[in-house]
Amino acid sequence: MGYFQIKIGRITTRKAIQTAEQFAAAIPNQQKSEQVYLNTLAVQAVHDYLQLMGIDTNLQQSDSWNPVVRMCEDVADLMVTGLGKLECRPVLSEIIKDLETSMQSSTVPLCPIPLEVQDERICYIVVDRRTGTAITA
Repeated sequence: MGYFQIKIGRITTRKAIQTAEQFAAAIPNQQKSEQVYLNTLAVQAVHDYLQLMGIDTNLQQSDSWNPVVRMCEDVADLMVTGLGKLECRPVLSEIIKDLETSMQSSTVPLCPIPLEVQDERICYIVVDRRTGTAITA
């Protein structure tokens, strides 16, 4: 399996932040709320990038936009029209450096992928919101 890294930019729109805050506020557990916040920002960053590239996506058909699924599972998917779902996993800058090193070995996983998102995905994208870096597999 191949990997590549792209700069998707560090621009996070006010709308994306508001959506992430709204989704997170609906979650009573603080740890889960933070997870939902970061997942939402990762999905929105990939969505915005793909829109700029002229690739159609549908947030409403994504599990990460479904409030029941979002509360029960660790999802950060984005439906790409006509292709299927991407999984947009958020990570921090320090972890990205480790991920770049781990790409040298196929036995080291890039990042944890929750069981509930290991099927029905056409691609996994690791997103670092702070640096605007995405690594895809």
